[in-house]
Amino acid sequence: MPLRGIADDARRIVALTADGTVTLQTHQDQDVDPAALAGVLAHPRSEAWTGVLFAAPESFEWLDLWLACVMGNALSRMPVQRPAVDSGLVAPMFGWGAMATAEKGTLAYLTLRPAPKASDGTSMNEVGVIAHGPGSDELAERIVREIRAFDRDYRSRTAQIEIQPADASKPITGQFTFRTRATSSPSHGNEHSHPQPYSTALSAGSTPPARMPAAQPANRAGPGTRAR
Repeated sequence: MPLRGIADDARRIVALTADGTVTLQTHQDQDVDPAALAGVLAHPRSEAWTGVLFAAPESFEWLDLWLACVMGNALSRMPVQRPAVDSGLVAPMFGWGAMATAEKGTLAYLTLRPAPKASDGTSMNEVGVIAHGPGSDELAERIVREIRAFDRDYRSRTAQIEIQPADASKPITGQFTFRTRATSSPSHGNEHSHPQPYSTALSAGSTPPARMPAAQPANRAGPGTRAR
């Protein structure tokens, strides 16, 4: 459910096909050029696989959050309609579509393929990336590296989300800081300047009771903290 009221971040729908069977839902902190993405799926497909496995009932929410933090243009929902799948135009992770990211005229989204079952008989799937556009190979490989980093270093750690004063900007290892629209001291070129002194931090924990990601020592500015 999208946020409403003071925290509303209205979605913009970008058509990736002329018939609207594949679209991209973007937000105001994302740099997306609809004209550059028009017809992007007509470009040859670059496909890359991670070797990272998920059990069939396991949630991908923390992987999505990790990628939303580390990718320069965050993540977007890419809803698809059945004809686009049946025709082979797209091969998304789920029936509704997949999480995706766009950089200029290049699009990449997550996909799955069956993997050998676990020793207890649980069905397993391998996460992959499909990309189209002039920078497809590079973008797909970059996402693959981040997925492997998540799996190797952060998948079993906890995450903590907290509201903190906007001037609490000292670099902290293992923390992403997000400036909101209501923050008076924008960073990284964010021009929003409503004087309410709060930002939101996502930081790493050290205990592994839940499969949640920690974060790298980096900041990415943008209004809000949701993984899209």
